[in-house]
Amino acid sequence: MIQAESAEKKSAPTGTDASGVFRPVLTLVEKGIETALNLVGVGVGEHLLPENQVICSDGIYQLVGVDPAVGRLQPEFWRSRVHPDDVAAQDLAFQDFLQGSDAAYEEIYRVRHEAGHYITVLARARWVARNDGSGGRCSLGFVVDVTAHNEDNDRMRAREERYRMSLSALHGLVYDLDLRTHKVERHGLQRVFGYEKMDDTDDFGGWMTIVHPEDREHVMRTVLAYRERASNYELSYRMRHKDGRWRHVRHVGTYHLGPDGRPIRALGVIEDVTEAQEQRQQLQVQAAIIERMSEGVMLLNRDGTILFANPAFEKLFGYGRGELNGRNSHMLSFRSSENFEGLLRTVFEGTTDDRTSIIDLEGRRRDGSMCPIQGYFSSMTLGETRCVLTVAIDVSERKQLEREVMQVATRVQQRIGGDLHDGLGQQLAGIAMMLQGLGQRVARTENSVLSAEVDEIVSLVNDAIRSTRSLARGLSPVRASREGLLEGFEELLNQVLERYRIRVHMELSLPDEMLLDENTATNLYRIAQEGVLNAARHAAATQIHLRLRVAGPDVELLVIDDGKGFDPLQFARGGMGLRIMRFRAQLIGGYLSVESRPGAGTTLRCRCPVKVSKEAA
Repeated sequence: MIQAESAEKKSAPTGTDASGVFRPVLTLVEKGIETALNLVGVGVGEHLLPENQVICSDGIYQLVGVDPAVGRLQPEFWRSRVHPDDVAAQDLAFQDFLQGSDAAYEEIYRVRHEAGHYITVLARARWVARNDGSGGRCSLGFVVDVTAHNEDNDRMRAREERYRMSLSALHGLVYDLDLRTHKVERHGLQRVFGYEKMDDTDDFGGWMTIVHPEDREHVMRTVLAYRERASNYELSYRMRHKDGRWRHVRHVGTYHLGPDGRPIRALGVIEDVTEAQEQRQQLQVQAAIIERMSEGVMLLNRDGTILFANPAFEKLFGYGRGELNGRNSHMLSFRSSENFEGLLRTVFEGTTDDRTSIIDLEGRRRDGSMCPIQGYFSSMTLGETRCVLTVAIDVSERKQLEREVMQVATRVQQRIGGDLHDGLGQQLAGIAMMLQGLGQRVARTENSVLSAEVDEIVSLVNDAIRSTRSLARGLSPVRASREGLLEGFEELLNQVLERYRIRVHMELSLPDEMLLDENTATNLYRIAQEGVLNAARHAAATQIHLRLRVAGPDVELLVIDDGKGFDPLQFARGGMGLRIMRFRAQLIGGYLSVESRPGAGTTLRCRCPVKVSKEAA
C-alpha cells in the first residue's frame, strides 16, 4: 500500500539498509525517468521491507491535485483518500501481495481528488531485486489515472447494450461476415428464417444457397459490385424459409475497411418483408381498380377537405386530373355553409360503428350545372384521423325517370282525391240525405222492421262516407303547420299500434310559431310514414322512435329502430318505397340517408331547409 512516510531530503530521496546506512534510491538516469513519468500523469513508488518505508514520486501527489511537498507531510496520505467502498478490497489485495500469495499486485479503485471528486486509478507493483546487501525486499510500482478510460468503457458498454437491445427489437437477421476468412456470425437466423445454422459453402457464408435461383445472379452481382466500391447498398430479393416457403426480404449492407482501404468485414440486416410486400401489391391492385372504376371515389376528412379523388369522380364533376385534391368539397355543393356543415355532420355521424350511409345529393359541376348523385359513405382511419370514403354514382337518368313517375303519381293522386271528394263523396252524402228522408216517412208508417232496415242502410252509407273522406285525406294527409304534422303523426302512430302492436315513441321539437309550407309538410309526413311502416313490417323491431326537430337552418326527421338492420351496400338502390323517399327529400331541397349494419338497427335521416309560409293555416 502506498503511504506518505518518506522524508524530503536536500539531496535525492534516500532509503536505509538493515544497518541503518543511507543510500541513494534513484540514480540520475532513474530520476530522469521518474520526471518523464510525472509529466505524463504516472506516479511511481518504491516500497522497502522490512523497513516498511515507501518512497513516492511527485506524480503520486499530482494525480490527486496535491503539492508534493505538502503531501509528504500528511500521515496516511494515500490510504486516507481511498473510497470507503473500496478500502476493504484494496487492503486485502495488497496484503496478499506483501505475504507473497500473489506474485504481482494489480488493483483498480477510487481515490479522492483534492477538488472533492473521486478518480479511478490503476495500481500495479512487482517485487524487484534489492542490491544494497540489507537482505530485505523491495517492490516497485506505479499508479495511473484511468477515469477517462473507464468512462469510455462505460459508454462502450452502454452502446453495446443499446445495440443488443436494438438487435432483440429487430424483425430481421443481423450478420457480421469476415471477408478474409468468410466466417460469419448471424443473430436472428432461426427466429426469422427457421435455420439453426448454415454451412459456410461460399464467400457469403452459405447465404446464396437459399436465395431464389432467379434472383441469385442479380444478388451476387450487386453485392460484389458494391463490395468493390466499398459502398453501402440495399436490395430486395426472395429466399427460401426453413419451411420451404419463398419469402421476400430487404437486405441492407455496409462495410468496414482495413488499413489499405479495402473492405475486411461486411455487416448488414436482412428483414422478412413478405407481408409488407403482399400488402403493397394488394394496394397497387386496389389503386389500379379505383383508377379504372366507372364510379367516382373521393376521400374526405372532417373539415371537408378532399384528400383523394379518382379520375371518374373528377370527370363526373368536370375537373382535370388532380385538380380536386386538397380543395374543400363545399365547392361541389349548392348548399350554404351552414347547410353543408350539417351534411358533413350527418355523413360522419352516419358512418360511426362501421355503418354505411347512402345519401342522394345534388352536386355542382365545374360549369355550375346540377349533377344528381347517389353517395355511399363509409368510415376509414388514416393514422389517427377518421375520414369518410365516398363512392358517387351519377343518377341523372334515374332521377329523371323518378321525377316523371312522381309527377304521374301526383296527378293520379290529385285526380283520385278530387273524384273521391267531389264525386263519390258528394254522391254518398246525397244518398245519405235521401235515406234519412225515407227513414222519416217509414217511421210515420210505424213499420218497425222496415224502419230498422233503413237505419242500417244509413249507417253503412255514413261508414262509406267516412272511408271516402279518409282516403281523400290520405292523398293530402296533413295541414301545413306544426299542429297539422302532429295530428298526422299521431294518426300514423295509432295505425301502427293497432295493426302491428308496436308503440312508436314520438318527439316533435318544433317552435310553436313555425309554419311549414304544404309541400314540405306533406313530403316529411310521407317519408316518416314509409320509414315507420317499413320498420314495423320488415325490421322485426321492438322499439321505433320518430323525431322531428330543428337542426341549425334545417329540419331533421329521424326514424330509428332497433331491428335486425342490413348492409346498405347490398341494397344500394333499395325498393320503390326507398327511392320515392329519396326523391321526396330532394323535392323539398333536402337529402335522405339510410344508416345501418346487420344486427344494429337502422336510422333513416332526412334533412331539409326550413321553409316558412305565413299564409299557411
